[in-house]
Amino acid sequence: MQPMNLTQVANTLAEHPTRIQNWITRGQFQPPMFSQHSGKREWTPNEVLRLAVFAKLVNEFGISASVAGGMTLCPMAASENENFFVAWRAHDDAVQSFNVDSVKRENIGRFLRGEIYTSEGQEPKWIDPQLNPAGSIVIDPAPIVRALRAEWEAEGLDWE
Repeated sequence: MQPMNLTQVANTLAEHPTRIQNWITRGQFQPPMFSQHSGKREWTPNEVLRLAVFAKLVNEFGISASVAGGMTLCPMAASENENFFVAWRAHDDAVQSFNVDSVKRENIGRFLRGEIYTSEGQEPKWIDPQLNPAGSIVIDPAPIVRALRAEWEAEGLDWE
């Protein structure tokens, strides 16, 4: 698998490279580490997916970049069959705060009804009804991954 550089990532996500660099410089988005081999950041499909979800939270859901950065710290797998990214408001309405989790594709309906759901490798949990999962943010990574894969291949890079 060959990584992308920042310019390729920006083109893939239809974001300006300066905007992405500003998110990184301001500490709003945690980027991949610099490669010891090349001395540059090497963006893998998983890292680009994480940035795509971050940008979607900021651009489409109106989440502040600093909050979105905290929401996307967890690793994400660039696979079309993986879990949904979900976020719902925490109890404190005075501060923009969200709980974040990954919900298996087959459990998303149960999650949205406020029933039990499972995280990967964890026992089922009950959702606190005050958290209102029906009003949560749900992002299906599959269409993002399909678009990323197409761009990756258009750049002549190996996806796997």
